[in-house]
Amino acid sequence: PPQQAPELHPAQMPETFAEETPGIPPGVIVARVVNASGAPVAGASVRFGSMHEGEPGPSQNVVTDADGIARAENLEVTGNTAYRVSVEAEGARFGAPPFQLSPGAGQRVQIVRFDVDHNTRAVLLWDARVEIHFKDDRLIVVERINLVNLSGMSFGGGPAHPVAWVPTEPVRFAIPE
Repeated sequence: PPQQAPELHPAQMPETFAEETPGIPPGVIVARVVNASGAPVAGASVRFGSMHEGEPGPSQNVVTDADGIARAENLEVTGNTAYRVSVEAEGARFGAPPFQLSPGAGQRVQIVRFDVDHNTRAVLLWDARVEIHFKDDRLIVVERINLVNLSGMSFGGGPAHPVAWVPTEPVRFAIPE
């Protein structure tokens, strides 16, 4: 009988998001950091960064509690200030989409912080291109590569274990001549 191809199982993961939430006071951001399984990450340093009219504004770092929660208060509520909440781990940065605070409610943010792996075993070079353009009296060469992180998928019966891939040294890919 013909052999069946192994079944592909994508990981079921929580979402990273930022949303205005009634019940959270204006000028307040409540951020929750979870791992790829949805469990809270205690002791993570959460950066509450801001941009005011295109220039970097004040930022603050708050460490998550046992429930993975960090809270920033007394933040500026104007249409000219954008906020970005992020967490770093072993060379990787995980962040929610930037947003503005409104005078009506605060923001609830969730960031999924994946385990970090430095091994290339789950990374696939999907596409590589070399583009050559002539501009005025110059030759412009652009090399583009697309990498795919397959750690969020499992072939066969085992569960997927998604990780963020961060190289510790330069990665070299042979590009066709």
